[in-house]
Amino acid sequence: MAYALTAGGTELAFALPGGAEWILLVFVVLLSFNLVVAIVICALLHGCFSRIPPQHCRMTPGLVWLLLIPLFSCAWNFLVFLRLPESYQSYFAANGRIDVGDCGRSLGLSYAVLSAVAVVGGCIPIVSCVTGLAELAALVVLILFLVRVLTLKGQINGAPFAPSAPEPPPA
Repeated sequence: MAYALTAGGTELAFALPGGAEWILLVFVVLLSFNLVVAIVICALLHGCFSRIPPQHCRMTPGLVWLLLIPLFSCAWNFLVFLRLPESYQSYFAANGRIDVGDCGRSLGLSYAVLSAVAVVGGCIPIVSCVTGLAELAALVVLILFLVRVLTLKGQINGAPFAPSAPEPPPA
């Protein structure tokens, strides 16, 4: 379908894609947006794991990027979003800080459960109406979790820890 706009005596004609092409375009845009958001979240989590000293880190920072694998991320959420608070708890306990609480563990567990419910619920027609509520709740809990862990990240002294090179075997 063609449209025409007139502004100040100048006519601008354009056409919107119709039918399946329009739906495909919207799908690609939404998929791209979701991918960018997932990459940003992984980058934030990677930065948090990288700031924790290796002896307290419960997961290698690079493993966070496995969250980008569709469906696998439903199970991987439970590991990532629980091991980051455990890493913070280990670090702060070693430094004598007991005022940090659970370091966002309950928020991480809530997010992992809500996101799994949203994915599984979306596949079951009878409960798919509740899926939207689970997705909204998961988004809110994810934001609260990220705020919590990024605040804790700022309380760790020093630069991010780089993985150390293995020592050569004795000669």
